[in-house]
Amino acid sequence: MLDFESFQQYVKDNIKDFLPSEFADAEVNLQTVNKNNGKQLHGITIRTGENPVCPNIYLDQFYENYKEQGMDIDVVMERVAQLELEHMNPSEDFSSIAEKFKDVEFIKSHVVVAIVNAEKNAEMLQNTPHKLTEDLAIIYKVYLGGGSDGIGTITIKDEHMKQWDISLDELHACAMENSKTIMPAKVQDMGSVLAEMMGGMPEDMMPMVAEDKMMYVISNEQKVNGAASIIYSDALEKLSEKLGTDLYILPSSIHETIAISANFGTPEELAQMVREVNATQVSQEEQLSDHVYKYDAKTKTLSLADVEGLSQDISKVSEDKQTYDAVNTEVSRPRHHR
Repeated sequence: MLDFESFQQYVKDNIKDFLPSEFADAEVNLQTVNKNNGKQLHGITIRTGENPVCPNIYLDQFYENYKEQGMDIDVVMERVAQLELEHMNPSEDFSSIAEKFKDVEFIKSHVVVAIVNAEKNAEMLQNTPHKLTEDLAIIYKVYLGGGSDGIGTITIKDEHMKQWDISLDELHACAMENSKTIMPAKVQDMGSVLAEMMGGMPEDMMPMVAEDKMMYVISNEQKVNGAASIIYSDALEKLSEKLGTDLYILPSSIHETIAISANFGTPEELAQMVREVNATQVSQEEQLSDHVYKYDAKTKTLSLADVEGLSQDISKVSEDKQTYDAVNTEVSRPRHHR
């Protein structure tokens, strides 16, 4: 049985045998892609002709099928080839990305924000424009559109900033404004979320919970990178006014947060719960933080609640050849609730 390195090389050396003749002169390359929190995925790109855009097919799961499930290597090759054929001709809008990415005005109107854990993404942040806040980093993505199976984005790197000749402050301001309309915040009480997940639930079967004792899920309409909505929307302000209290914010994942009244639980107890859930229920790639945040209704600021010595709050910071994934770009994830 091949080890993973040999498996990747085998796919690279033999994939053309499983593709039509038009791929005879294709350029085949292996690449390692750094995902959130330092997770790495290993992909293959098959570029034909002068096409500036091609799919990035990740081989990690294919190797699991081969090693753990005993899938025949020829079957694996056929499935990689099939995925390439399904995604070799992206939509007209998507295939024009290379040209659009040169247009700074397009970038200014399509850039949005996302937040990630600063420590776990320290290596990635070395060449990625960002703003630090508490234990988080605000990064920037160009929104490429979306559909029923998710959305497409490209993370902005330092090399892009040099091409566009745009400052970080200007990029940040555009991203904060765009995010409000491109990825508007969405707040739902936990009961409504559970009913939605179950395909609907009669109102008389819904548990009766007082508003100030309820959990609220905060994300965006797309449910992708929705945790960032707490820095560019007024969702926390409106929710605290509704409940009449400060809020504790639990980072459920990079895609959403959970808010509760600050009258319930202590930051230390809540942080312990966050750590336990991260360790057992949230994938490495989707974890945001092991800490809890507090929204102060009077000052309208958000800061770490369970750690002393870090005082820079999020709201103050907020004032201040292309490839794409073959299966999807950044898609809606199953929720991990506390």
